[in-house]
Amino acid sequence: MGLRTALFGVLFPGDMRRREETAALIAAHDPASGAELSALLEFAFARVPYYRSLFPGLSGAPDLCRWPMLTKDIVRREFGVLASDDPGAPGDRFVNHTGGSTGEPCAFLQDGGFKAWNRAVEDWFYREMLGVDPVESPKVSLWGSRTEVYGIRRSPRKRLRLWLANTALLNSYRMRPGEMDRFVAVINRVRPEVVKGYAGSLFEMARHIRERRLRVHRPRFLYSTAEMLQPEARQLMEEVFGAPVRNLYGSREAGAVAGECSAGRMHVFSFFNHVELVLPDGSPAPPSVAARILVTALRNRAMPLLRYEIGDTAAACSGPCPCGSALPAITSILGRYSDYFLAPDGSLVYGGYLRQVLFASLWMREYQVLQDERDALDIHYVRAGTVPEGAMAEIEGKIRRALGGAMRVRWHEDDELPRTPHGKLLHTCSRVHSNPSALYP
Repeated sequence: MGLRTALFGVLFPGDMRRREETAALIAAHDPASGAELSALLEFAFARVPYYRSLFPGLSGAPDLCRWPMLTKDIVRREFGVLASDDPGAPGDRFVNHTGGSTGEPCAFLQDGGFKAWNRAVEDWFYREMLGVDPVESPKVSLWGSRTEVYGIRRSPRKRLRLWLANTALLNSYRMRPGEMDRFVAVINRVRPEVVKGYAGSLFEMARHIRERRLRVHRPRFLYSTAEMLQPEARQLMEEVFGAPVRNLYGSREAGAVAGECSAGRMHVFSFFNHVELVLPDGSPAPPSVAARILVTALRNRAMPLLRYEIGDTAAACSGPCPCGSALPAITSILGRYSDYFLAPDGSLVYGGYLRQVLFASLWMREYQVLQDERDALDIHYVRAGTVPEGAMAEIEGKIRRALGGAMRVRWHEDDELPRTPHGKLLHTCSRVHSNPSALYP
């Protein structure tokens, strides 16, 4: 056991115990058994009023295929009865929100067990799929910190946990050229085994490094997540950093869903999430056919989400994977859109920052942020309720803190917002920034 791992166990014994227990359950998982799914269905049938009401007269939970699909609209409408009446500690529950990648904000409940599982699954991805120690190995993370945009420093507890995880966290919500130069200097100083980040953040860093002809440390892997990773972006990132990209797919509602193996397939973390791929009529999709993703989160007892339509599409693989993993695999994931916005001062602001500002505004059913002028944003939205007094002004203030005081914000209330040919609502799109739109369809 390394020094940081040992210190983590001393300083956070409860967290360490949960991580060890979860790791043992993952190690004992049999992808073919379906035991976790059966246990969740019985729990949901017994403890969730919404699901109980779907099967009056039954004495036990039916097979998963008989349960109806769950959508964001249903979660919004039935929020109260989707919460379980489990007598477990209510203080363990917390409200979370979708990241807004489809432009449709939605609130849901999660619990401490889910949170611990999500961390343990990422540890498993590091250890088993990347061959990297999730604690001891040096890492750099290009990740968004909304509080730092507001000028709030990281708490001592946060700094301690980052040190224990041997991770240098770089705030990628705002990426000025000077900041990206500093990020490169940190990477060269830390010499990480893994550089983790949003797909868009890693792409922007790679492009900056190439344009400035900078020298950058070669990690073992780039760990891309949170956004759709296009082949052109992957190619540039791998060329500049001299390291392979491994993708992790997930969402706020379900946590980590699938991770990329050495053969390029995305393996579903079936010990954490059960995934179905279905055609428009709800029938199972054959291999290699693009289909809708339904996720059943196996480890959230506060609000079990069964057959939840996450809003993305994927295609299933056939046959065993060359990497040797027994976990189910999918070949590709289509969806997720994000972009960088150009501020009047020339800095780049990550589109995820705008999602963070907007996604908890539940008075909007959907939203879309467009930039056609360097000093102006247009926010299109479909209203879901009364607009709270001062809500728009508060949002505008947060936007200007990142994009500058000269940025104008124009609001447009619409009856509906346009979709892509794949049926997706693009939540952010900057037509000013020179980033080729083909990289983020």
